[in-house]
Amino acid sequence: MTKDTMNLTNLTSDNLKTLHKLYQSNEYPIWSRHFSDFLNQEQFLEELSTLGSLLAVSEGDVFKGLLTVSLKNKPKLAHISLLLLKEHQHKGLAPKAILQIMDYLFKGETRRVVVTVSSEDERTTSLLRKGHFTQEGKLIKSCYYNNKYYDETRFSLSREKYKEYYQNKKEV
Repeated sequence: MTKDTMNLTNLTSDNLKTLHKLYQSNEYPIWSRHFSDFLNQEQFLEELSTLGSLLAVSEGDVFKGLLTVSLKNKPKLAHISLLLLKEHQHKGLAPKAILQIMDYLFKGETRRVVVTVSSEDERTTSLLRKGHFTQEGKLIKSCYYNNKYYDETRFSLSREKYKEYYQNKKEV
């Protein structure tokens, strides 16, 4: 399956309602890293928008997750974050979404893409390593959830490495 079957589009109001329900369910610890305590839907959207550009990950009309992109002007750095709904995880969407956004970012002025993941997330860590991302470091006890601190690992991929490994490829 190629990246072409998956789309990155603007979020719809239905997508935002789904994300707000997930935030309220407390099933996704990543929200605790970004948001304060209980937020109504309007407050949630306002805080969500501070993460950067918000894109829906979908196949056809089916919403499967959220990709955020935050661009920093110097040195042309892009931070990306991906959240797939649980029922759509481990089905090959993450590499497709990451490759599609890298294709877009590296056609512009972006020099480096950065991803930060929970150090306990072995599947994503493995995916990033397999995808030629370089581990830059570990953020010790940087995420607090359910009365426990978690470490995060930061990875990056430069434009040069991207060209070497991905240009003209359709799959990770």
